[in-house]
Amino acid sequence: AKVDLRGLDLTAFSPYSGKYAGFALARGRLTMDLGANFADRRVDLANVVTLDQFTFGAPTNSPDATKLPVRLGVALLKDTSGRIVLDLPVQGSLDDPEFRIGRVVLRVLTNLLTKAAVSPFTLLGSMFGGGGEELGWQEFAPGAVALTDAARGKLDTVAKALLARPALSVDIAGGFDAAADTYALRHARIQERIRRQIWEQRHAADPNIDPPEKLAITPEDFAAEVKRTFDRQFPPGTEFGTPLPPPPLVVPPAPQKSGGLLARFVDAITFRQSREEKAFLEAQRKQQADYVKQAEAVVAAGLPLDQMVGRLAQAEAISPDDLRALAASRAQAVRDYLRQAGVAADRLFLREVEA
Repeated sequence: AKVDLRGLDLTAFSPYSGKYAGFALARGRLTMDLGANFADRRVDLANVVTLDQFTFGAPTNSPDATKLPVRLGVALLKDTSGRIVLDLPVQGSLDDPEFRIGRVVLRVLTNLLTKAAVSPFTLLGSMFGGGGEELGWQEFAPGAVALTDAARGKLDTVAKALLARPALSVDIAGGFDAAADTYALRHARIQERIRRQIWEQRHAADPNIDPPEKLAITPEDFAAEVKRTFDRQFPPGTEFGTPLPPPPLVVPPAPQKSGGLLARFVDAITFRQSREEKAFLEAQRKQQADYVKQAEAVVAAGLPLDQMVGRLAQAEAISPDDLRALAASRAQAVRDYLRQAGVAADRLFLREVEA
């Protein structure tokens, strides 16, 4: 059996909509294609319902109204032509006292609205290329603003859904991971600082060189500038500077024991004390010279590059405002991508960054 119902004006059902949906019906027409098969007292209905220009009106504040977001559900389901097409298959047994066609259809509609409330992106993903609630967030590399390939893939699905559902709008809020992003921002600032310092040195000799962001810097030049910067900021021998070797111990000669008259006479004519003092001073000068060479070698070698960069980065101050600015830039990157995909600007709203 087949039943066709075309163009039924739904405004007559506005009192029911106001009571149970919480909104009056402003307009809408119903078309229903119903195909029914009956076998052994079992019912199998292929029920395709089309709501054309279905629009809620003013809220009614009905105490019996559902708490589900019916407006969101309509926006998720309405296509660019203003139609909502629902495939509502119904199966059951006529012997089941609980079986009611209207009850089954209502359950399907309720499930759709519940899904819209709890998992709107899952509902969109099921209609436009797959994906679940992960469509609702984008992951960024620590400290980065650029979209990853995975993020662009998800945003392509979101853009497709928004273009097919013109009643939808999207709030976009950026976010940050305080620990990971702070670490990355500190290291990025050191990279920029070293690059700028090298550029300034080269620019003084050649004003026509490329700007800092295009300057070619070898690993050797970068490491040398890091070391100069590190030694200025953390001088060798200070708490965080390059550790210096311990200075040599100064052990003066043991005092001479008093001897007899003959022994003192021999010491005097052989200048024993003078010779011992001279030998002590010479040994002390050699120890000092060796120490200076050793310290110079340690300072020249410096700490490993990663340790110097790490300590310089740790000294960089990253404020909460810096993290909020990063989050805001990420939200803007998402908005720009959706705009480039054709979504109208007045449907994309940037929200204040949530700390």
